[in-house]
Amino acid sequence: MMDPELVERITARRAELDELEERLAKQLAEGKCAMVHAIPGTAAAGACVAHSRIVIR
Repeated sequence: MMDPELVERITARRAELDELEERLAKQLAEGKCAMVHAIPGTAAAGACVAHSRIVIR
């Protein structure tokens, strides 16, 4: 059986990592969006494909 303190530390760290992963995914999508919109003619009809690919668990 695992030490309850260790389980608590692992759970807290996993929550931190999940939050960081979510922030990174958003930043990546924003960066892709900025790149798409910076190139003339790539943001057809005002839609940004990068934003439709964000997956938050």
